[in-house]
Amino acid sequence: MTTAPDAPLAAKQAPTRPETRNDPSEPSGGSPETHHEAATDPGPVAELRDAAAKLRNLIANASYGPWRTEWHGQEYQLQGNHPDPTPIAEWTYAIATWEPKASEHRAECDTADADYIAAMHPGVGAALAELLETEADVADEVRRQSPDLTDAQLAAHVHGPLAIARALNGEEAGR
Repeated sequence: MTTAPDAPLAAKQAPTRPETRNDPSEPSGGSPETHHEAATDPGPVAELRDAAAKLRNLIANASYGPWRTEWHGQEYQLQGNHPDPTPIAEWTYAIATWEPKASEHRAECDTADADYIAAMHPGVGAALAELLETEADVADEVRRQSPDLTDAQLAAHVHGPLAIARALNGEEAGR
């Protein structure tokens, strides 16, 4: 799904899961009918779309990126790309406040988590959401062209993006 570059990310809505029908008058005995093998399993397309929607919802409430980290005295700060000098987050370290000791101590600090958070700013999330949505569209088209394809077979076609989606959705990647 592509929108104009200036369209707000929050405006992108992921399609909902396929409708299920549970009609006891059906000859099937009222079992749910969906595009998927089981009503409890949303299938790869829905998993991809759910992850994209989750990212877009998180982005809508996050500080604008890209983000950066920088030292301010004893605080290692995560800064957004906005004029407000208030940091998004900060970590305080017990280090010297005078040079050259401050620089020596800073070099020994573990800032890996903060640096990783900065690298995964909302711009990265938006690109990842777009990738997941594109893969969902491709998987949906594969499903339309090959209706007998099982969810497991479809999942094999999109295994990389699906692993990302499952991690974002809080599921085990090896499912």
